[in-house]
Amino acid sequence: MSDSFARRLADVGRRWAGIDSVADVASEVADFATVSIDGCAAGRISFVRKDGQAPSAAYTEDGARRAGELQRRLGEGPGNDALEAAGPVYANDLDHEPRWPAWAPRTVLGTGYHSVVSTRLYVQERTLGVLELYGKGADAFSEQALEQTELLAAHASAHLALTDLVQNLSTALSTRTVIGQAEGILMERYQLDAVRAFAMLRRVSQHTNTRLAEVAEELVHTRRTPGADA
Repeated sequence: MSDSFARRLADVGRRWAGIDSVADVASEVADFATVSIDGCAAGRISFVRKDGQAPSAAYTEDGARRAGELQRRLGEGPGNDALEAAGPVYANDLDHEPRWPAWAPRTVLGTGYHSVVSTRLYVQERTLGVLELYGKGADAFSEQALEQTELLAAHASAHLALTDLVQNLSTALSTRTVIGQAEGILMERYQLDAVRAFAMLRRVSQHTNTRLAEVAEELVHTRRTPGADA
């Protein structure tokens, strides 16, 4: 693997550390792949959810998005396989690829891609999603390019996981702050202690089938609770 690629990855990784949006990190990773890995014409990242792959979170051109959507619709393709594979899933000629008889010919026809490498994004036992790179010609990716893709996926996984954690903590802190403000309003209005004020918010949440955070937010902003005059 070239030292120049490792240096560029280290440099860009420092920039990724300052990004506070998972979607923005994903977009940066896909862009970096297309300009830094030989043979890569397009890249995309998709995340996983309970029912499988979600729509593409980032892609560098529309063909990559369409290739991903085809996988979701057909239930086959390198991204699907990469989620269960121990290493990257590579196809060097989609014109003659028996693993995905429905997806491969449609992708070639619709996008002009003939090569693909798909790598699982993960940290420890947690699978985050898939990094997928496409090449225009057959045998687009050299052994070095495949090694670079694995290294990029490892770095991207760490940054994506950390950014996701920070986002979740920030959201939780913001939610806790709003709930605390709502409790304060109820405590002052009805001379309640914190436990009873929280219980009142929870009852309204259950009665109106509204998330507790939404009940609290409406009370803070309007001084009224959903479905009730607090």
